[in-house]
Amino acid sequence: MPPKKQSSHEVLTIDPTILSAALVEAFKSKSLIDALVPALTEAITDAVSKNMHEAMQLEFVKRDEKINQLNSKVRHLEHRLDDFEQYSRRNSLLVYGIPEEGQENTDKKIIEAAKQYVNVDIPATAIDRTHRLGAKTDRTGEPRTRPIIVKFNSYNIRAVFYRARAGFKGKNIFVRESLTPERQRWLKQARNHPSSVKAWTQDGRIEVKMKNNAKLIINSENDLKKLP
Repeated sequence: MPPKKQSSHEVLTIDPTILSAALVEAFKSKSLIDALVPALTEAITDAVSKNMHEAMQLEFVKRDEKINQLNSKVRHLEHRLDDFEQYSRRNSLLVYGIPEEGQENTDKKIIEAAKQYVNVDIPATAIDRTHRLGAKTDRTGEPRTRPIIVKFNSYNIRAVFYRARAGFKGKNIFVRESLTPERQRWLKQARNHPSSVKAWTQDGRIEVKMKNNAKLIINSENDLKKLP
């Protein structure tokens, strides 16, 4: 009678005791150990290195995302602080070119200049305070005419005086808004841009007239990127 064929579904079984004994005997061989150790070491090292690399890459991605989020929040807060500071300056103007004297009343000088040159009556009670800004001499040690900063009690009077500033043309007197350092930088960049014709400010906004007659408003660092 022919031998019974083994079914393809039957599983070959190995006696664990025999397998264990065979492995113990095999590992008694120094040559086998010498051959296996480097291979196992390399395989383990590669696996560990790969896992560490992947873990570090993931941590770097998380770190960069966190840094970007923090930078975005910082920029937002800086912009908000700049807005608050500019708002605190809304009643203030800088007047350049009024001759400076040793003993002077800067309130009186502003009132007289407004009446004489632009026909604007500024009541003394409309001025909170005025004073000169900056050093009395330039870098070479020569005397210079310092600007006068004027803080008005009334925004309306301030606005009337600022709108009338064109009347100072030809008198070497210039009226400018009091800007934060950040907005001063934006204004300078806008004026120096090759596509702009002129730039000025209105209530802290930088307004730019372009060579193509377009008009842009600069309210943030990102708005500068809109300049063609």
